[in-house]
Amino acid sequence: MIIDAHQRVREAGRSPSGLYPGTRPDSWTPGSIRPFVDRALEVFGVNRLMYGGDWPISVAAGGYDRVFRGLGEVLAGLSEGERQEIYAGTAARFYRIDPERLETSKIS
Repeated sequence: MIIDAHQRVREAGRSPSGLYPGTRPDSWTPGSIRPFVDRALEVFGVNRLMYGGDWPISVAAGGYDRVFRGLGEVLAGLSEGERQEIYAGTAARFYRIDPERLETSKIS
């Protein structure tokens, strides 16, 4: 199942969305989504991934706070700069957001 999901991430060519599968999307753990995030990092790298709230899936998966904390745990092994790429850098480049505006929203 995980290998199939990894292949779908490669084929999609976009950031993965809806990482909380099954009939109970609120039963996920950081450990259960880690293989998908690791594969996305391997295929796309931090410069092509961006964080998104994933509404309405994140609401069903336990809410924004839970999803954000869980992803933070999964990304904890990355450097601060790599995490910033995922949380802000990729989106800033893609959407052409003025970098000075992002300085006030950096995640520590």
